[in-house]
Amino acid sequence: MTKAALVAEVFRRLAESSTTPVFYTEAQIEAALNAGLAEISDATEWNEQWQTIDLLGARPWYDARTVIGTSTLSLGAAFHEETNRWMVSGRQTDLDRGDARWERVPGPPQRVMTAGLWWFSYWPRIGSDTGTVKQYFTALPADLDEDTDEPGFPEPYHYGLVEYAVYDLKSQEGETTMALQAWQAYLLVEASLQAFVDGRLSDPIMLSYGHH
Repeated sequence: MTKAALVAEVFRRLAESSTTPVFYTEAQIEAALNAGLAEISDATEWNEQWQTIDLLGARPWYDARTVIGTSTLSLGAAFHEETNRWMVSGRQTDLDRGDARWERVPGPPQRVMTAGLWWFSYWPRIGSDTGTVKQYFTALPADLDEDTDEPGFPEPYHYGLVEYAVYDLKSQEGETTMALQAWQAYLLVEASLQAFVDGRLSDPIMLSYGHH
């Protein structure tokens, strides 16, 4: 569904006319839809991307906010393009338990390590500004801005944004019953999308909202 179609569906669910709205503006509905897109994307991490990272001999740790972007949610697999091998993921504490001198071991990277929310490193350090790594990560998607913009996950799950928008707007009004109903419907879509992302579903689940 395009953003324009999602906005129209939210207006329908709110029993409002999109041409002559009384209680809600299109801007309010767009904001609620984008809040829903951020919520479901954060919860399911469906938006996987990759970026080439240049290996720097003088930089033991990289800040994902700087080299990837502040929309980063989590780091995934890493592929060393010179050795043509995938790297094992782990944490600094794993190596600390094995050998306290691990930081001084040179060689082609074999592991991608994370520390805290934002920091990551490749070990061993190659010792020079040589080579690149294809780093996979999940990130928040861009907002739906243009009328033709669509969420990047399969269409059956687009209705989750409608449910979230109804929940958000009705919560602001204090209409608890309708807000909770929409929230529960949203959670069902979120759980289904999570199952799809995790590979537990080979095809998108077909969700029906005809009863609203």
